[in-house]
Amino acid sequence: MVDYFIGVDLGQKRDYTAVAIVERNGNGLYLRHLEQFNLNTSYQAVADRIQQLNRMTMAHGPVTLIVDATGVGLGVLDDLESRGLKPIGITITSGRAISTAGNLSRVPKRELVVKLLTDLESGRLEIASGIPDSEKLIEELLGFRVQISRRTGQESFGAESRKHDDFVLALAL
Repeated sequence: MVDYFIGVDLGQKRDYTAVAIVERNGNGLYLRHLEQFNLNTSYQAVADRIQQLNRMTMAHGPVTLIVDATGVGLGVLDDLESRGLKPIGITITSGRAISTAGNLSRVPKRELVVKLLTDLESGRLEIASGIPDSEKLIEELLGFRVQISRRTGQESFGAESRKHDDFVLALAL
């Protein structure tokens, strides 16, 4: 059976909103679409486009919509729900444990990134050729870093200074 996942990493002023659509076909995962919104795009316009992408993707199979609920994400989730969509909200944390209540989960960034990298390295997740912005995604992946605080020993995951990781997080979601 074929089904689809739409991952949405929300941004607006300093970070871009990014969308990744992944097809699951049997055991394989295939990145089928990447999209990045211009800075300062309204959340209304983002919700409009997500609704459109969800509808278009549903024509090919069942869709799971996963949206970054960190920060302003809860408002966007409410907007998407009012449109009849059923998004799953993920609040990205620096913690160690995953917790879920209803359609909202708190997931450590570490868990998202490790799963994404494992799927890429094992060949389970493939980036389809010819996808616009796939080069930006690869650049973000190459610039993604783990840093460990000398003081606390706490890990942090993200892009190098002055770089973005929006496609990475949309795909990880």
